[in-house]
Amino acid sequence: MLTRDDSIAAAPRIRRARKVARAVSVQRRKVDAHRARTYRQRQRDGERIYRLSLNDDAIAAMIESCRLSEQQALDHQQCEQALAEIIGEWTQRWLR
Repeated sequence: MLTRDDSIAAAPRIRRARKVARAVSVQRRKVDAHRARTYRQRQRDGERIYRLSLNDDAIAAMIESCRLSEQQALDHQQCEQALAEIIGEWTQRWLR
């Protein structure tokens, strides 16, 4: 059982832990708020995010067609960008 002396000695550690927890909480809220702002901006711009499940053949085809270099194919964000460009081009062709 904790004595009064134990709780007094633990007080600085508890205050320090609470301060760290608040700082982490504030940072997390900032990240969440930024994510929400970008989501709302994409909606205003008419953009939507879709997840695609592709095998490596799609990446190989983008390398063969010179849409991606082998180095770029290792970067997930570069692959997503190339796929978005391809789908955008197809959309323009289909709408003609």
